[in-house]
Amino acid sequence: MTIFDTPRGRVISADGGSTVRVIAIGILGLILVILLFNSVTRVATGHVGVLTLFGRVTGETLREGIHLINPLKTNNELSIQTQTIKESANVPSSEGLMMSLDTSLIYHLDPRRAAEVFQLINADYEQKV
Repeated sequence: MTIFDTPRGRVISADGGSTVRVIAIGILGLILVILLFNSVTRVATGHVGVLTLFGRVTGETLREGIHLINPLKTNNELSIQTQTIKESANVPSSEGLMMSLDTSLIYHLDPRRAAEVFQLINADYEQKV
């Protein structure tokens, strides 16, 4: 057989298969879009975000607004708004009479200490305090 003979059998394209390349680019594009959407996080007004990576507090806090973060990190929101706890109790006076006592505690979370509060107490600190 010489180089001038007509080829027998099937001719294989030397371009490497463009359909495989298109599918690979499509899958890569889909992965990039998913990572981009997981990288954008929003912190609501009156809240602060505490970032965790695989359940471990990283110490980073986010102010209100939209932020770009590592897609593997999770944003945990804590309220920094002023809140009120109201309690009432019946207590005896010095004469032994029962009196009704109403108290109010007004508090808010310091944004600079939010990561420490989240790490030591967790997001439901209002119920634990």
